[in-house]
Amino acid sequence: MTHRRPPLLRRPFCAVLVINMIKYIALDQATKHTGYSIWGLSPSCDAPSLLGYGMLKANVKNDVISRMREMYSDIKGLIFTHQPSYVFFEATQFQSNQRVYSTLSQLQGIVMAILFEKDIGFSIIEPSSWKSYCGVTGRKREEQKAKSIAIASKQFGLSDLTDDVADAILIGYYGAHILNNEKG
Repeated sequence: MTHRRPPLLRRPFCAVLVINMIKYIALDQATKHTGYSIWGLSPSCDAPSLLGYGMLKANVKNDVISRMREMYSDIKGLIFTHQPSYVFFEATQFQSNQRVYSTLSQLQGIVMAILFEKDIGFSIIEPSSWKSYCGVTGRKREEQKAKSIAIASKQFGLSDLTDDVADAILIGYYGAHILNNEKG
């Protein structure tokens, strides 16, 4: 697991009161690499604070069931370490391969089981929703990946992002929009 904290002075600033802060995690889950972002949102402030981000990596030489077991352990560890109140993650989408879609759906079920076990609320976000909100455009998947990296890098003053981590950051950014609408 690689974990980074964003540069303190480059992120959108809002005085976050730790007492009433909503801490949440956003995931862009897959069996080989899962991007994540950790956020804080104060009830008195609409702007979320990006507290950390990183990548969970499974051994790509392992079979898919072993990788799912690794992701189960890593995601559970992430949840245990950061104790979020809420988790956002991306809905699985069929692209062209039924086997990949099935595997990602099973991983989504694993994430849901962890959250049920810990009694943590969650939302499954449609890719079109967060991409539209964040301005991620492009007809092809590769164009969308590049745009996601560019937007997350610019918005939060970050560099060297992978598409998985950039997507997790933007899913989390969209998550603040959802939470703000619920409190409002």
